[in-house]
Amino acid sequence: MLNDSLAVSTKRVNEAIVVVYSRDFGGRAILKARSFFSGDIAVCPYDDDYSIEIPNDQDQNCIADAWEKEMGVEGIDRMDDKDKLPSGISREGDGLTAFEEYRGFISEKDVIASCDGGHTKRAGKHVRTSPLCRDIFIYDADGLFEKYAAAPNPAECHWHYLDAGQVKLPPADQVSEVIRANEPDAVGGADAAAGYVKAWIDKDYRRINKNTPDTLRNNKQFAMYLMLSPLASSSGGNTIFYGDPGAKSNSSPLRYGHIVMLPKFESYKSLQMGVINYFRKNSTNDIAKLYTADVINSLLQTIYEAMVVHEIGHGLGIDHHSKGVLNVINTETNEKIALNAGNCESYTEAKKYKEIFYLDNKEYLITNPSYAFLALGVTDCCMRYTAEREVDFIDKKVLQKSVKYCKKGQKFVNGDGKETDADNCFGTIKVRCMP
Repeated sequence: MLNDSLAVSTKRVNEAIVVVYSRDFGGRAILKARSFFSGDIAVCPYDDDYSIEIPNDQDQNCIADAWEKEMGVEGIDRMDDKDKLPSGISREGDGLTAFEEYRGFISEKDVIASCDGGHTKRAGKHVRTSPLCRDIFIYDADGLFEKYAAAPNPAECHWHYLDAGQVKLPPADQVSEVIRANEPDAVGGADAAAGYVKAWIDKDYRRINKNTPDTLRNNKQFAMYLMLSPLASSSGGNTIFYGDPGAKSNSSPLRYGHIVMLPKFESYKSLQMGVINYFRKNSTNDIAKLYTADVINSLLQTIYEAMVVHEIGHGLGIDHHSKGVLNVINTETNEKIALNAGNCESYTEAKKYKEIFYLDNKEYLITNPSYAFLALGVTDCCMRYTAEREVDFIDKKVLQKSVKYCKKGQKFVNGDGKETDADNCFGTIKVRCMP
C-alpha cells in the first residue's frame, strides 16, 4: 500500500487481494487493476468494464443497488423524499433524501413502527433509515418519550434516540431562561429569550443532517428536543416556538419548535389537584364520593401521560381540536352562548360559566369555557383537554387512556349532541422541515 488510493505489489503476481475500507457510510470508490510491466488493465467479467464501482451502483444515483433492492426502491432518485408510511398523514416525506436515508445516522436506538418494520437497518450506533416510512429523531433528555410515548407510538413513525454527543444542543442556562420567559405569568425576559433563540437558529442547534453535502439534501432537518422543565414553577406543558411565522403552515414544527417542555410531575400535580378539588367541592353529583384518593392518583397519572403525548403532538404540527360546539350559560347574566373555534378564546373567565348539557339541558360545572371547548373530540385522542367538564367526571371519561391521535373516519358526540367527524389530528402531522 503506497497511499490511501493506490496499492502496488512488490513482485510479479497473477492475482492480489486488496482490502478497501470506507470512511463514510455513503462512501463510493472506483477500483482498477493494471500491470505495471505491460500496462494492461484488468477487465471486470461482470460487465466487461475496466473498473469496478464500490458499492455496485449501476443506476449511478450514489446509492448501493443492493440497498435499493432490499428496500424495494430500485432506481430511486437520490434526492427522493416521498415517504408515504404511515398512511393517513397528508404530507409526503420526512425531510431526508433517499441518499441521506441510505447513508444513515449515528444514534442510540430506535422505536420501529409496525407499518414498516423491516426497513430500518442498525449496526451498533449507526442506523440506515427507511425511505418508505417517516423517520423522526429525538433528544429525550429525561426519558419522557421512552416512558410515555414509545409503546403507543401514536404518530406511527420510526423514532431514533440521540444522546447529547450526537446532536448539538443549546446551552442549559439559555434553555432555562427561554422556558422562564414562556411561562404563562412571565414578566419580562421575552427580548432576551428571543435573542437566545435567534442564536440557536443561526447555529443550527438540533440539526441532524448538517454534514450532508448540499447537493445531496433538500433542506435542513431537525430533531425534537423533549425535556422536563428545570423550573419548579412550570405546571403545564409547552412547546416553545420561534421562527418565521409565515413558514409555519408549510414547515414541520421540528424546525421552529425548539423545545417541547413538560412540567415535573409534582409541579403539575399541584395545579391539577386544584381543578379536581374544585369539581369535588362544588359538584352536586357525588363526584367527591366517586373520586377517592386512589382514583385521583390514577386520574393524575392518566392526565400526565396524555399531556406528554399532547405536547409531542404540538411538536409535530398537531393543533388543538376545533370541530367542537359547546353550549354554556353565564351564571351572572343567564346569557346562553354557543362556543365554537371562532369565539371560544374570548371566554376564559373561570367559575362564571356552566355547561348546558345536551342530554338533560341541566347545568354542569366547567373550568373555563375556552378549556372546556378544547375538551371536545374523540375520547382517546390526547389532543383533547381531559379534566375540564363535570360531565366527564360523572361518566368517568376522564379516567380513559388518551395516548393516540384521532384519525379521519372517527366520530365523536359533540357538545350539542350531534355526531361529528374527528379533527383528524393524525393526518396533520408534519415531519419534513421546509426551507
